[in-house]
Amino acid sequence: MKKLFARSLMASAIALAAVGCGSSSSGGGAAATGETISGTASAPGGSVAAFEHKNAFEIALSYVVTPVAAAITGLEPVPGATVELIRVDDTGTQIGDVIATTATSITGDYTLTLPAGVNLAGNLIVRITGANGTEMRAQVVEKEVDITPVSEFVLSKFIDQGADLDNLTTASVVKLSGQVEEFDLTAGVDMSTMLAALEKEAGVFVENQIDLIESTPADASLIASLAGDYRSSALDFGLHDDDQQYGTGTFSVDVYQSNFTFADGGNGLVSITINGEEADWANLSGSDLNNGNINLYYVAESDSEVETFTSPITSTGVIAIESTFEEDVDGDYGWRTYPSLFSLQKVKDKNIFVLLGGEAEVRYATIDTNGDNIKDAVDPSQKEGDEVFKSFEVFLKKPAAMDPANLDGTFGRVYLGAFLNSNGSIELESELNTLSFDGAAKDVDISAASRKAVNRNSSGTVNYASDQTQAEPGLPVVTAPDGDIVSIKGAATDGFINDSYDFITFADAGGTNGSDANFSKTLAIKLPSTAPVVSGKNYRLMFLGVGFDGTELLLSSTQFNTILAMSSNTAGTLTGKSSTVYKPSLSGEVTPESGESINLSATVNIAQDGATTITLPEGNKTFLLEGFINGEGSLGIFRTSYGANGSAEELGLAALIEVTE
Repeated sequence: MKKLFARSLMASAIALAAVGCGSSSSGGGAAATGETISGTASAPGGSVAAFEHKNAFEIALSYVVTPVAAAITGLEPVPGATVELIRVDDTGTQIGDVIATTATSITGDYTLTLPAGVNLAGNLIVRITGANGTEMRAQVVEKEVDITPVSEFVLSKFIDQGADLDNLTTASVVKLSGQVEEFDLTAGVDMSTMLAALEKEAGVFVENQIDLIESTPADASLIASLAGDYRSSALDFGLHDDDQQYGTGTFSVDVYQSNFTFADGGNGLVSITINGEEADWANLSGSDLNNGNINLYYVAESDSEVETFTSPITSTGVIAIESTFEEDVDGDYGWRTYPSLFSLQKVKDKNIFVLLGGEAEVRYATIDTNGDNIKDAVDPSQKEGDEVFKSFEVFLKKPAAMDPANLDGTFGRVYLGAFLNSNGSIELESELNTLSFDGAAKDVDISAASRKAVNRNSSGTVNYASDQTQAEPGLPVVTAPDGDIVSIKGAATDGFINDSYDFITFADAGGTNGSDANFSKTLAIKLPSTAPVVSGKNYRLMFLGVGFDGTELLLSSTQFNTILAMSSNTAGTLTGKSSTVYKPSLSGEVTPESGESINLSATVNIAQDGATTITLPEGNKTFLLEGFINGEGSLGIFRTSYGANGSAEELGLAALIEVTE
């Protein structure tokens, strides 16, 4: 098992400096008279004839994950196709006449001479057109330009995202195309369905990358204001399968905490140092159909490795950390991991960041390639399964010299917990209540909590329950100068508060290997004395949910650009996209469903102390957010539930962060 966030950062230790934020410099500049561009046109085999103007596309793609990295295999050259050089506007519409033409050779190669005064740029396009008018295009930002499904996919994404094509950097276009190649698709017989497969597997990643490319870099003052020592705390869920080979699968839970240092990295970059990590994780593996083969593996571990790298930050407070394609070998298994972009959203005027993480891996058997009896490489012919992870993580800047009196006032609390048992049962629970700290007395009153629970047993039977916990007044609290909440009522805790003493997070985990394991995440925000104003504001919804529908297990989240636009203090509209991964049973195959559009009307109720309920009906079911918004109206924390008739089949955590977009 690999921790999602810290593992990806340590493995990549890279920045987007080569791409940069913003679009102030264009890709090419003027080309000298007589210079040429060249490349190869290639397409899925069944589409080649179409580009030769013989017949239309037929839909018949078979998607598999290939055994080799960083290439889309199965493409064939397109001979005898007319290649046209054109300019387009930001909607992809041709501007003016065709600038120049040529044709591809029998091997699909082409060479085209640039007329005088034609400069390389993101809006200079080479295209070939099929018999039914379908195009395959590529941006001419350098002199070697291949025309492929990837080049068409990337250009279409730039257009869909409203990018300024003329001012895209060469590095941004070339880099993004290369990253899409790393998603390892095997071409089928049809172009259009291959584009659909690219959308399914790489669409979210590409959209997030384009948002970063088009963003404005942060100025030095923002970077200076956030510099300092941070702690992070994450709750992570995963689904694994075995490609239907052995009749087994896994549901995983992971809690991990890390120490970070953020500093000015120069040139608009943040220098990030990871100072080790502590983690607890568990896998519940087996089959719903065979209780005898269900196993629970639990472990607690720590890592003291220190790693430093730089990442860009945008003017809207998004730190974008990229992980590249990577391959890891560990004994009998090896993993290949798709590229990911981890976007940390800063809360306005506070040193708080929230991250929704996501990662997909392919698991292989390993082999010994050099005869030393040590397995050192993946075996491409022995794919063992897929693993998908989703996480919710917060980063809080540490106080410089906290006094116990600083932990004072009433905080709204939301909580999500997960319990795994070797008998095959999984229980989720969420809670909502308040924590009233007395800084002088150094104690806390914990109010009775509203509790929701969803339980799934090994036969796939799902039960929902709701009740209340007991209040616990006057519990002694011990803190440390760095914001650590050392203990409550004499029991050690893993909690900490931020540098402005208005946000707390706790993590808890424990278990017995082979028997049971428990994990939980708590968020708490200081409550105002008057209701916050949210009318006219836009909020990024960062949501992670876990649920059961009969035997089905699912993980769901919002994509980064999911926005709640508040038209008043009581109403708003949620728009964006969701990402869902599910398995039909514990041993079922992992299936992603990304990019489902969201357009829901929200009814909002905000109390005087910031307690907030947001109701979003969706057909016969309701997406419900219950939580709290701070006095500035810049941050809200929520427990979530989704279901029909007042029950829940899915529980989760969410944050609303005020943004300017």
